[in-house]
Amino acid sequence: MRSLRQVFTVLLCTASVAAQALPPPPPPPPPVSTSVIQPKDVVESRCGTLDDIRCSLVFLPLASLFLPGLGQYWDGESGWPYTTAAVAGLVAAGAAINAHDRSGEFSLTKIESQAFLLGAQLWLDAAFLSSYETYRHRIIDELGSPEDLNSVSSILLAPADFRALTHFRVLIPWVLIGALGIGSALVDDENTSYSSGPFEAFRWHDGAFALGASYGAGVGEEAFFRGYILHGLDRVAGWHPLVANVAQSSLFAASHADFSYSFLVRMGFGMYSGWLAQSANYNLRDAVFLHTWWDLFLFVGSLANARRTDTAVTFSLPTIAF
Repeated sequence: MRSLRQVFTVLLCTASVAAQALPPPPPPPPPVSTSVIQPKDVVESRCGTLDDIRCSLVFLPLASLFLPGLGQYWDGESGWPYTTAAVAGLVAAGAAINAHDRSGEFSLTKIESQAFLLGAQLWLDAAFLSSYETYRHRIIDELGSPEDLNSVSSILLAPADFRALTHFRVLIPWVLIGALGIGSALVDDENTSYSSGPFEAFRWHDGAFALGASYGAGVGEEAFFRGYILHGLDRVAGWHPLVANVAQSSLFAASHADFSYSFLVRMGFGMYSGWLAQSANYNLRDAVFLHTWWDLFLFVGSLANARRTDTAVTFSLPTIAF
């Protein structure tokens, strides 16, 4: 009997220790709520979250092209600089065209014609930069893309950054086009009678027009065609880099609505500028610098030569057609 109590005591102690070693029972499940919480990507705009890539990277940037500042307002940012610049450009162009109608013939050696084109260029720059910034906001902030797509302020400062000339890919074409553009006004043509020296008739407003038009073309067109169109085709749509470059340069040349031999010249420059952007991982500063000075050399040379020989000179700007 005593041995039986000892066995029973051992079994009881063993059971007690085993019970203490068991894990505690799981807590009861939380009560099921009958309310439905909408996911964040359903509540917010699909354009703002890149759920619809066509809206975010195609439709909204293009809408900002026609309504500068729209993409920035959509994102809750300051779009007034683009809108203000666009309105100011349209007002200036309208005032200049009225003065032009009173003065008669359109000629780029006349201040009224130059003022009209500068106003149109200001509107185009606001449209191009607003479209680019709308695209850039989504590529960098939403997708976390590593590409070095420059801020608008960085692009605006690039034409004065002469450090670009430390790169031979910028220096060589810069020297060549400078010699060609300025040299065209200095070389005497025995078959042409000159009314003055090469720069004797050059006016202050010729320089202001050449500088403003060149600066606007450099910053605006590079941001839109190389920063938005080329980057989008290359890095987002996945096109072959060469095919994407040919496509954007063709669009760049066609946008000037000049299908003479100048079309091939612009296409060639667009491809070279696109290659500059691609080789720099889409840092646009070298391309902006070269484009600005390329146009400046050509504008100054052409205007000086036109005043020297009393001939007309024409330029074309990219067009936006509805």
